[in-house]
Amino acid sequence: MNVVFSSDKKEYNTIKKGTEILLAEKDGFNQNIELFVKFQDRPEILINKRKNQIHIICREISHYYRALNYAIHHMKEDEFQYQEHV
Repeated sequence: MNVVFSSDKKEYNTIKKGTEILLAEKDGFNQNIELFVKFQDRPEILINKRKNQIHIICREISHYYRALNYAIHHMKEDEFQYQEHV
C-alpha cells in the first residue's frame, strides 16, 4: 500500500498508525492500492476509487477514518464514488 498525503506532516503522523491498524485487520487486502488523502475545509467527505487508486478528501481526522472504513468495505469494486455531507 502506498499512501500519499497532501496535508501537513502533523496530520500524516496522527493518522498513519490508525491507517496501518485498519488495513492490517482487513483479510486479503490488496497491497497494490494507492491511497491519496487531502484535508480541506469542506462540509463533505468525498471518496473516489478507480482501479488501484483511492482518493479521499475530508476536513477532519474522524472523517478520514469514516471514509477509509467505507473504502475498505467496498474494496472489491473496481470503481465507486461516495459523497457525504457532514
